[in-house]
Amino acid sequence: PPSNGSGNETATNLVHDINYTNNQLVVSLDREVTPVISTLKNPERIIVDFPSTNFGNMGQVPSGASMGRLDTSEIPGVTEVRYSLFKSDPVQVRIVIELNNVSSVNYTQETIAGKFILDLSMVNQPTPATPVSSGKKIVVIDPGHGGSDPGTTSFTKNPEKIFTLALGLKVQALLEKEPDIELIMTRETDIYPTRSERVKLANDLKADVFVSIHGNSVTAAPQVSGTETYYYQRESSKELANIIHKNLIKALGFTDRGVKNGNYQVIRETTMPAVLLEVGFLSNKSEEEAMMSETNQNKAAQAIVDGIKEYLKL
Repeated sequence: PPSNGSGNETATNLVHDINYTNNQLVVSLDREVTPVISTLKNPERIIVDFPSTNFGNMGQVPSGASMGRLDTSEIPGVTEVRYSLFKSDPVQVRIVIELNNVSSVNYTQETIAGKFILDLSMVNQPTPATPVSSGKKIVVIDPGHGGSDPGTTSFTKNPEKIFTLALGLKVQALLEKEPDIELIMTRETDIYPTRSERVKLANDLKADVFVSIHGNSVTAAPQVSGTETYYYQRESSKELANIIHKNLIKALGFTDRGVKNGNYQVIRETTMPAVLLEVGFLSNKSEEEAMMSETNQNKAAQAIVDGIKEYLKL
């Protein structure tokens, strides 16, 4: 349609595309503009206002007071992303990201090649309640790091958080088939629950076992390799560590670096048998390759599950 000839098109920025994936809001614009970002509570929302901006040739342009919405049905933590022409004189586009089950959210913003990117890292609501006492053993699996915390960096410059989540999800898939185990994950996506929240979750649930999954790194010495397992002081944790460690060494065949007492918050402050697994060295070229292979991740996951079941006598 022809323009409405208001004569000030030159001053108006246009939005051509809005999408939301991987906890990133990406807005394609004619030119760089710094939006005004604010947050509201109940429900938790992030408001992004683009001054002197209208909708350009988008597929679904909301007119007047109507709203456009993105399909976020598959995205955990997000109720909806909606957008509208919030003001018409001067024009202003407003995008609202409405979150659910999120206790806090941090964001960073950047503009790259005409695209405004808002990167969110959300902390899921810690589940305060204990699962119904079903007589099942409660196991908490904690894929280390995540979201704004990448962990260490591998030989090929990948963040540790990718490895810990990939292996954690494989452990999850196996434990969910176990009729006598109630499984809780500290994260299932690329978010960052703080270490204190992970501890609180496990303690509130009165979990029977807590297993934190990590990848090791000594960038200064890329030849270093092997598996090591940590516990903190408690004899029950030491026993769990010995059993899982034995299974991991057998499954992966990495150098056995032993079971050690380690002063890490997630195993120190939890009140149940708790271990932190350093499966291998991501800083070692061949070990990283082995750790990132699906086959070895499946073997490691099975070893962790076998160890947990052996410890719980299931």
